[in-house]
Amino acid sequence: MDIEHLKSLACKKIDHYSTVITDLAKEILSNPEVGFYEYQTSKLVKNKLQEFGIPLETELAVTGVKGKLNGKYLGPNIGVIGELDALIVKD
Repeated sequence: MDIEHLKSLACKKIDHYSTVITDLAKEILSNPEVGFYEYQTSKLVKNKLQEFGIPLETELAVTGVKGKLNGKYLGPNIGVIGELDALIVKD
């Protein structure tokens, strides 16, 4: 399977779940938590990964969550990283 085909499959899955992804992002955005205190955000992400049946690790660097899927073929791999904390900006 070539890279372009893999990219196409990934984009189709993202498009398929766009409402779920957007709703989760909006919920996180409306309840910001600062670094190492993202307890509710971490719980939301954990619950969503569990809902999708994605095996996960929790409490990484205090509130981090990591899900990992293994495909049936070796590589290439796709990584998705999301920053869960809010920034305090006084201006």
